Amino acid sequence: MLTRYVSISKSAMSVCCGYNDDRDPKGKFYEDYGEPILEYSFERITFQTNRERCPQMGRNYKECDPKRIGDNRGISGHCLDGQNCKNVIGGVTTLEVYNYHWTPSNCKIKVKIITNGMVAIIHEPDNKWPIFNSNDGEPDPQSHVNKDKTVSYFYVWWDESVVSPGSLPFPHYTNNNCDGGGIQEDTEGIQGFSCICKTTLEETAVFTEVPTRDEVLSTLKIGAFDPTMYDNGDNGEYIELDTNEPDVVVYKKNGSENYSLDTVFQVLDHKAEVIFLKNVQSTISVCNGKFSFRNPPTFFDTVDPEVLSGEHEFDALMDHVDSHPVTPPSTCHKMLKYYGFSNPTLQHVKSCVDSFKSGTFVYEAPGKDTLTYGDGRRGNLGACTAAIFLNKDAISPVAELDPASGGVQSPLLKFMKLMISMGLTRTLHNKRTDGLFTEYLQDAFGESPYGNPDAFSFYQLDYYPAGDHRVAELVAPEAELLTMNYIVASHNAVNALIGNGLNNCDGGVGPYFYRGTYNVCGNSIENAGGKLTDTAAYLSYVPDDLDLTIAEDVIDRLATLLTSDRLNPSSRAKIVTAYQNVLDEGGDTSIALKTAVVLITSTAEYHTVNTVQFTGNKREPTPPDMKDKTVPYKAIVSVSLFGGMDSYSMLVPWPDNSGGCPDLYDEYEKYRTKLTLKATDMDKIDPQTDQPCTSFGVNNHLTNLTKLYNRGDAVFFASIGHLNKRVDRTNFLTETTTQLFSHHTMREESFKVDAFDSYIGTGVLGRLNGKDTLLQY
Repeated sequence: MLTRYVSISKSAMSVCCGYNDDRDPKGKFYEDYGEPILEYSFERITFQTNRERCPQMGRNYKECDPKRIGDNRGISGHCLDGQNCKNVIGGVTTLEVYNYHWTPSNCKIKVKIITNGMVAIIHEPDNKWPIFNSNDGEPDPQSHVNKDKTVSYFYVWWDESVVSPGSLPFPHYTNNNCDGGGIQEDTEGIQGFSCICKTTLEETAVFTEVPTRDEVLSTLKIGAFDPTMYDNGDNGEYIELDTNEPDVVVYKKNGSENYSLDTVFQVLDHKAEVIFLKNVQSTISVCNGKFSFRNPPTFFDTVDPEVLSGEHEFDALMDHVDSHPVTPPSTCHKMLKYYGFSNPTLQHVKSCVDSFKSGTFVYEAPGKDTLTYGDGRRGNLGACTAAIFLNKDAISPVAELDPASGGVQSPLLKFMKLMISMGLTRTLHNKRTDGLFTEYLQDAFGESPYGNPDAFSFYQLDYYPAGDHRVAELVAPEAELLTMNYIVASHNAVNALIGNGLNNCDGGVGPYFYRGTYNVCGNSIENAGGKLTDTAAYLSYVPDDLDLTIAEDVIDRLATLLTSDRLNPSSRAKIVTAYQNVLDEGGDTSIALKTAVVLITSTAEYHTVNTVQFTGNKREPTPPDMKDKTVPYKAIVSVSLFGGMDSYSMLVPWPDNSGGCPDLYDEYEKYRTKLTLKATDMDKIDPQTDQPCTSFGVNNHLTNLTKLYNRGDAVFFASIGHLNKRVDRTNFLTETTTQLFSHHTMREESFKVDAFDSYIGTGVLGRLNGKDTLLQY
């Protein structure tokens, strides 16, 4: 919030000027020097208390803005009370470094508006004395309110009703020439040109009569304390008014009008929780009133921000996010995908959304009592989970037959399900020493319990596999991990766990297990009961309540545990036969059991949450294209790196004069600062085409890429990106709708290179293969 600079509620350390009889020479007035008069260390007082204390402590108070506070080593006997000097920390001569002190000088509060409409608060004090005994010039305002240094920008609600269609509702140096504000070119060139504007605060009462609950919630944005907590102290007593509005309680401040700035309304918010809102509309006008925005509340004191204030502001933000109308459908859509419903129906999403809002889910089991989940509070995840799994789209056999229902299971979750269902048991010595998994877990499955590769997790929730899925616009998030490496490695890891236990043998993801002088892999497949002792853990489940010689019963139990009893009849019959063959050949039931588990984990039902339907048709291999062997073969290889790439740490102008372009490198170094690549960090290349530099440098961690370039087998495309028209940092917000800063969007666009969606559903390499599009791209 933009606050008045001097307020009786603010506090700072004291500073007094005047005639000082405790100094030598006595009675001399020192206007340039002030000193703190404190009753205890780091005491803070109000501005009025500071004015009253100075005369009380022998200072003939005169309003002053001292150039220096504290120890004056040029005058002996400066401090009557030694503690006063200690609080200024020795011989420090500048007053802005350690603590804030009172001054009667005014300070203008302005805003700096950058080209996307975000604003930062700027402080401009009237007096800026030179730093005492220094050649460093004037002390600057703190960086977070300094017009040249601030990076503390935030969004505000600009009033769009005051401008014509097509015009920006905020000061902009090209759109409206800042319209009364000053134009500043940022010295670092990061924000381009900004507008510096004076501010005017206006607070008005919103309602003059009792409003409805919806009017209160949609209009009032500033919170208040519970009026019943006040007594007859300085704040006055609040009185509850008699109204005819059952959903709104109105409190007026004693001595004020019924509907004034001090009036407080009590209502239930969207979560049915009691909140209190002030009858205030606070507006900030800038550029001589041409533009205005709603004054955003904040918990932070601009002068003295505290960690506790940050925690309160974060709580308020999370409360706002939780109450936002987009939160229920967004949360439910993601939950459904993570629970295996990659393409949920609208009815399925709505059921979850309704439970999110109400905090409950009611399930009427056929022929049984009604079951209620949740505690009635908005956002109860128990209610949402019940709405997902007990919805008819989740339990209906018809829904399971829909090809668009279900989804691919997360590789890591499948592995965890196997361990839980089959009774993973840690060995005694492992409980005392080793861990369970190695870093190879992520290499094998593409996932791990921790260590997300970036903020976007291990796969995208909107990932479309190639082929029929993309044509039908069906997403399959987990399918992004179905690369050949992960498929083979994860299957080996599962088989290794079943056969050897949890260790590193045969592609396992467990710890390296060393016993005595030899390396073992379970060491006891034929051991008593099939238990693997020389390993970190092993699968111990045995259906002892069944007759293990009856293959059908055993396979039915395993199918229930590992596929939720979705194992198709054809696969089930083959696994029963394999189990029985092991017994018929004299094998132990433990071997037969492991054989069955290995086969079940190879079925489609284990890897998905769908009901698999066999067509009975043989899948024919895709015939290779017939190539003319007399024509030389050349391929284009496109490598898409996972995540973003810092291209300024890859290809850089060469720094020196020997074929380089030092001016361009100096500009690069100015903006990269500590991230700058030096000549020793790069391999030099010499392009054979017309370029701004005759030499460039490639990061020397990419030596193979440099070799490919020098050999003529690689080329760099610099200064390219996805745009539907030419824009720059000053006009991109209004001139293009491209989501330039969306990771997933830009990644997808890099595959398509189709800014205008002229070839929807195609990629650049596919179009290059077409006979009529080569010259267009």
